[in-house]
Amino acid sequence: VFALTTAGGDLAAWVREENRDYRGDASPQYLSRWAGIDLAVADVVDVVLGGPPARRVESATVYPERATQRLRLRQQTADGAQVVAFAADTLLPAAIEELDGDGVLLWRATFTGYREAGGVALATRIGIELPQAQQSVD
Repeated sequence: VFALTTAGGDLAAWVREENRDYRGDASPQYLSRWAGIDLAVADVVDVVLGGPPARRVESATVYPERATQRLRLRQQTADGAQVVAFAADTLLPAAIEELDGDGVLLWRATFTGYREAGGVALATRIGIELPQAQQSVD
């Protein structure tokens, strides 16, 4: 069990079993060392906080997904697209996908087990998957 924190361009990991801190740059490489995923630290922070990372959006489309009854928001960016799926009954985020310019899935985050805390619904289980790198963390 470990805790990750980031501030001012640094990333710190506290490993409970060792009662020890490890520090390094807030880089995908260092995050990968501790969390097993190669993503920008800012993107992981946004996902853990329950939403999609901010992107410069060129156009956006909202449409229903017939198979799951989810509502999807597809945002075209200069580098590809970001797709956010919202649960039909609650409109809470259920999944986020980042696609490259060719439509290849770069990474996916899923949100389940929502519980209310202080009047705010929070996902108690978040999964991140990077199919091309065969990496995932839950």
